[in-house]
Formats: sequence, C-alpha cells, structure tokens
Amino acid sequence: MSTIYNGKVGGGKIEKIEILRDGTNQERITIYVNGNYSNPMKFIRDENWKTIYKLAEGKKVSFDKNLYNYFNRSKLNPLYEAEGFDVTEILKEKSGLILPNIEIKITTKNKMTQRLNSLSR
Repeated sequence: MSTIYNGKVGGGKIEKIEILRDGTNQERITIYVNGNYSNPMKFIRDENWKTIYKLAEGKKVSFDKNLYNYFNRSKLNPLYEAEGFDVTEILKEKSGLILPNIEIKITTKNKMTQRLNSLSR
C-alpha cells in the first residue's frame, strides 16, 4: 500500500497499476497504484497512457524507446515527479515488443466500489 511521503502519495517502488475502464474517449485516465484504492490518480490521456491502457487490455505493443524510457527512467513522469514513487522498471522489452514488467490491468467501477466498501468495513 502506498504511503504519504513529503506530501505525496508514493514513496516506494510501483508493483501494480490498475486502470479504470472508462472508455478511450475520456480526456483523463484514472489509475490505482499498489492497491491504494482510496487514492485514485488522474493523468492526461496522452499517447504514453493510451499505450499503457492497451497493454492493460492485453494488446501487443511494438517496442518504442521513448515510451520505455518515459515509464522506466524519466523522473519527469508524473508517477515519479508528482506522486513521489521511486523510479521503477514498469516495462520490459522482448522480441520487439513492450511488455509489462509489473502487473498492469484494467479494472471496473464496480470492482473499485466493492474494494472501497470492503475497506470501510
């Protein structure tokens, strides 16, 4: 579970990303990191996040060095800069494809509601 670190939610390695299934026409993408369901994070759905969404759906994604570096090395990525997580090897390359190096999956509003309800009991 994420902790508050210097006023930010993060402060550790990223082990799991869950993306809320909201349709690909939304301007922002909502993610949950490391099972911290009470702290959803919203990011602009740029090409990087659109590609991560595809990975979460199990689609094949060709290797892209810029995407790979943005999620694995760039301290300017909002997961690291704004949220305070440690830079993490989120993606890996294999046979010309980008693959998740951590758990990246799609979740639904119903699942999030159930999880939040179970946490409040």
